[in-house]
Amino acid sequence: MQKYHIIVTILLAVNICIHVKSQTVIEGSVFDADDKQPVSNVLVKIVNPGSPGREIITYAKTNKAGEYNLQFKTGLTYIEMEFSLLGYKRDTVRIKSLVGILLLL
Repeated sequence: MQKYHIIVTILLAVNICIHVKSQTVIEGSVFDADDKQPVSNVLVKIVNPGSPGREIITYAKTNKAGEYNLQFKTGLTYIEMEFSLLGYKRDTVRIKSLVGILLLL
């Protein structure tokens, strides 16, 4: 089973309006751990681990450069990101703070 590296950048966008939760933007890139090449078509999901059935908040697939961009409104204290692609090891990352994080896995 192959493994891939995930680079995640999380920025809390300052779109503050009355009675509107802030917009969270998560963008990053996925690279093959062995040859360091970008991996396309990786399914990247944001899930609410505290909900019954692990509710999917949003999802995207990586492009040819291995990049993805997810935008969603959140009031959650933590989320989980799931990365999956046939032939690669599935990976899950729990993120407890949604402000200015850079993850290299």
